[in-house]
Amino acid sequence: MRTVTACVLFVLSLAVPCAAQSAAPSTRSGQAHRGYVTVNAGSQPTSRSFSDHFTFEQNVETATVDLRYPVKAAILFDGGGGIRLWRQFGVGLSVSRTAHDNAASIEAKSPHPFFFNQPRAVTGTAAALTRTETAAHLQILYMRPQTGHLRLTLGAGPSLINLEQKLVTALHITDEYPYDTASLGSADTGRKRKSAIGFNAGADVTWMFTRHIGAGVLVRFTQAHVKLTTSDSRTIGIDAGGAQAGAGLRFFF
Repeated sequence: MRTVTACVLFVLSLAVPCAAQSAAPSTRSGQAHRGYVTVNAGSQPTSRSFSDHFTFEQNVETATVDLRYPVKAAILFDGGGGIRLWRQFGVGLSVSRTAHDNAASIEAKSPHPFFFNQPRAVTGTAAALTRTETAAHLQILYMRPQTGHLRLTLGAGPSLINLEQKLVTALHITDEYPYDTASLGSADTGRKRKSAIGFNAGADVTWMFTRHIGAGVLVRFTQAHVKLTTSDSRTIGIDAGGAQAGAGLRFFF
């Protein structure tokens, strides 16, 4: 979150001169540009978690499993563009992708093979649970005329986020005489994928090196709630997206 906060402050610090110079005439090159293309790399530093619960039959009783999946910061790749339609207003479309691996914590209750109502606690982790988010962000843009070397673009609109998450689907619990304790042998996993519609809002500040090329900073927030359905028809609600910050090149035409 510190990364996003720093980028927001940076964007605001650059936007202030733009606002201060709004009374001055825009540069001729700024007015001539109809659109742009962007390429960014950065981070999605949002940290959150989601949980799951399932049961299965073991030793003529019911074993319970509780899972917690932490979602940590991920590397962001983003590309897109926009075009001015009327005065300083236009439309834009960006595509972003994040990918990272996390480990889920496991807490289970395993029934005793000989005694009823005496479950044994089992804990462990399931590693290498890959998560990817691929999103398309449609935006209504306000493209402020270029002032000096600076360009400011604000945008907001709907997002379509496709989430692919590897989930724990089954546990293999081991025990041995005298069976007072049990341990986690292994965990089966499977990939689930689904898309959901959410929203996005952000700002982009560019410093122009030449008439058509510049370097910029992007700050965006996007979110959607995705409901994954498991093979045994459980539904897991997961928040996708989050705060995003990146930097890269800008090409104007």
